[in-house]
Amino acid sequence: MTAHPVSVLVAAAGVGSRLGLGPKAFLELAGRSLLARVTDTALALTDDVHAAIPQGFLDLARAQVDGRVVLLEGGASRQETFTRLLPFARGEIVLLLDIARPLLSVALCRRVIDAAARTGAAGAFVPALVPCARVDTDGRVIEAVAASDYRLPQMPQAFRREVLVSVLERAAQQGLQRQTIWQLTVELGVPLQAVPGEPDNIKITEPNDWRLAQQIVAGHNQDTP
Repeated sequence: MTAHPVSVLVAAAGVGSRLGLGPKAFLELAGRSLLARVTDTALALTDDVHAAIPQGFLDLARAQVDGRVVLLEGGASRQETFTRLLPFARGEIVLLLDIARPLLSVALCRRVIDAAARTGAAGAFVPALVPCARVDTDGRVIEAVAASDYRLPQMPQAFRREVLVSVLERAAQQGLQRQTIWQLTVELGVPLQAVPGEPDNIKITEPNDWRLAQQIVAGHNQDTP
């Protein structure tokens, strides 16, 4: 467990349309569902774990997770899902996890939690390896951004509870809808601490990601005595 009272909220409500294999929560890596993998990581940090799953899948989800995990149906977007989950969080720090990143470590979660406890808001980011191009609506490159000037976001993200409440409430008041909570945080002017992420903490979105995740897990299993 961590040194801070923590609640973990897990977004697992996606239907996996781009991956094309059904809801990601129930896909299995090495015999364990993504839902079980992510919630097991959460339970290594706290007993206060809540997960949002696709509508109509509560019974299937209950069979996949420890009975300590509280389940409810998620919203149409990740932002709506976390907004639904947040009222159930009791901890001083709220950690956000995503079913699409099932390979993150407990150690990374703890580093992000500790950073959020110090600063109010934190997330995992990894260095970019190549320059990035910014393009206009016609597809013309209008800016070259050096790799050293940006980072690629990962999960988890963590917030002091009052900070996350404020971010989501202000976003709702202003009608802001973004793919990730860290984007809302930055756009609303809330300082966000970048914590070094992990190379294996990939996001499973498309078939190539799924194949890579299987290779990573197979490699880990071979390394285990």
